[in-house]
Amino acid sequence: MKCPKCGVELAAGAKFCGACGSKVEEQTPVQEMPTQEMPTQEIPIQPQADWSQEQDPAPKKNHAKLIGVIAVAAVVALVAIGGFLVFHSLKPDTEKQLVYVKDGVLYYTGNMDKEKDPLEIYDGHEDYCDYDVELSKDQRYLFFICEEDSSERLYRVKLQKLTANEDKNDKYIEEVDSHVTGYKAVGSGKALYYRDSNDLYYYDGKETTDIDGDVISNFRSGDIVYYLKSEGDPEDMLCYFDLGSRKVTEIDDCTNVIDYNKDEVLYVQGEDQDYDLYLAKIGKKPVKLAEGISEVDSADLESGVIYYLRKVETEKSYYDYVEDPYAQEDAKAAEPDVKDFLTASSAKKALDEYVYEAYKEYRDEFYDYYCIYSDEYGMYVYYDYDYDNGKENYYLIDTDKDKWNKLDYEGYQEAYEAYEKVGERIQLREDLKEQTFDAVSYDLCCYTAKGGEKDVVSAVVNTYTDAENQICLYQKTDEEDIAKVCSIDDLSYAGALESYLYNEESEADQPYYAMVGGKEQKLDDHITSSSFTVSDDGKTILIPCYSGDSSELYAFENKSGELKKVGKVCSNYGYGYWDGDAFYYSTDDGDYCVYSNGKSKTILKDVQSVIRQENGVYTAYTDYKDYSDNKLSVFHEKDETTVDRDVECYCYINDTRIVYRKHGDLYVYRGEDKNRRIDRDVSSFWCDGAEVSW
Repeated sequence: MKCPKCGVELAAGAKFCGACGSKVEEQTPVQEMPTQEMPTQEIPIQPQADWSQEQDPAPKKNHAKLIGVIAVAAVVALVAIGGFLVFHSLKPDTEKQLVYVKDGVLYYTGNMDKEKDPLEIYDGHEDYCDYDVELSKDQRYLFFICEEDSSERLYRVKLQKLTANEDKNDKYIEEVDSHVTGYKAVGSGKALYYRDSNDLYYYDGKETTDIDGDVISNFRSGDIVYYLKSEGDPEDMLCYFDLGSRKVTEIDDCTNVIDYNKDEVLYVQGEDQDYDLYLAKIGKKPVKLAEGISEVDSADLESGVIYYLRKVETEKSYYDYVEDPYAQEDAKAAEPDVKDFLTASSAKKALDEYVYEAYKEYRDEFYDYYCIYSDEYGMYVYYDYDYDNGKENYYLIDTDKDKWNKLDYEGYQEAYEAYEKVGERIQLREDLKEQTFDAVSYDLCCYTAKGGEKDVVSAVVNTYTDAENQICLYQKTDEEDIAKVCSIDDLSYAGALESYLYNEESEADQPYYAMVGGKEQKLDDHITSSSFTVSDDGKTILIPCYSGDSSELYAFENKSGELKKVGKVCSNYGYGYWDGDAFYYSTDDGDYCVYSNGKSKTILKDVQSVIRQENGVYTAYTDYKDYSDNKLSVFHEKDETTVDRDVECYCYINDTRIVYRKHGDLYVYRGEDKNRRIDRDVSSFWCDGAEVSW
């Protein structure tokens, strides 16, 4: 899954992009960057979160300024693809800070603008080393692990204390612990971390607290750290640790966490699509909200709305899925009688003159010499080929040898072959009725804090819901249309039906429906997808639709609980994101546009990987059709300023400070004609900024 705004590859189940801070809406494929691969609901229970899914607390809107809230997610997502990190600036003087790796050595400079030697923080003693690096939220502290160090020591560095006299810096580079397998900075100079035994620890800057062992995942909101402790399949123990009181509290057995905030956690118990849904408030006993559910589709703890699916299984025979127009006709079918294909004749008519003379003279011997007795017919058969007309003639003579009949052999064969085919169908029909299949459909249900559980719609597939705005899109499994997956003519044996039963193509032509505020409506044929994205005010819904290699974006307005189609926003839709009530999107043609108040406007042309900065400035790779150039530009409205060409990655700090890498060398852009090379052969870097790209 990719971020719809900046295109970064996201961890499965991630709710927010670690690079740009946007709320993730599962809606669009992401456009590729030049010369590099861009990192790109049955709907499952949301996957267990780890460091990359921390929320403090879980924000509901997808503003770009959320980067400060989820800086942790940026660490995991970006280190995994090369180590380019971003940190939200809380103090103006941190804009000049820079941390980078060169030849396995971790360096720091407090002022990237000045020509001065950087300070060496750590030497990995390898030309190439992977570092797991993170700054605290206030950027006063740097945490890091050199992954080539077999002891996996976690260090904390007091950045503002470092001086040019490196001999005095040792006391500001502190070892937190060894054998650390993962960590996250929390607060100023504090961290949660794992040791190699899956023990979870909390370091408050002075002391370390051993939270628990066998911890398989954790989720933090404010001072509350929820975590799952392994207790064997299928369920684990859900607990929480209070960073303030440093107390551990067990909540309940848990299969998976669905959603959480600092006050409550939503989770499920059970296995194999048979789950019970619970809500636990801090300090209170868990409450069961629903039972026997299969999947949670979406949940919004703030509004108290949860959509989920409940599986319905019905045993059906294979024959129930087959279109059979011959059933009544076949039931009346009887084996053809040869007598119905006979026409009275005589020996004189049947035999030529020479043979007829022999027949008269040797009548008794004639039948043994010229005829064959057929047990099938119970008569003698005389065959003659009419060379003049090129026809085969068959005659049947009764056992008394006195009645001759001409046989319509072709007619009889056709009738018998048809009867044999009926027999094959009859046998196939019986085989299909003997084999059974567990038909699965899903009922979409909704739980609300005020009204409890209620059924939304029965027998649905391809559901996509938005609990916050209470909007659902789906297809329905119409028994009359969908159950019949093929004709009996398509089958040579009963087992051949399975290829049709498991072929999802049958859903492709089914219409889509919307449920808004309890009202169902059928959407028009242009809608070929159930995914959608909603504006912050909940009034505008955009639905991307795909057909072959093309994609179109359609707009609807939510008016009094009904979706009113506004029209097509664009063709060749690529990806996009909401910022307030304006939707910014890119097309496959290289246009960058905005949709607002029912109208679209092109902002930039011939660009890709556009990022709209918080100050309204745009950064983008230009020359869209030239994938080898990687020309990075800054746009004020439509005024373009070139930063540099062959840019591999960059971090925008402000209009006069952009850090970027080119041919492995690290540069800082300070305005036109003021690009300065910071160092050569830099493998990764970290700095203050609101956006990042690579």
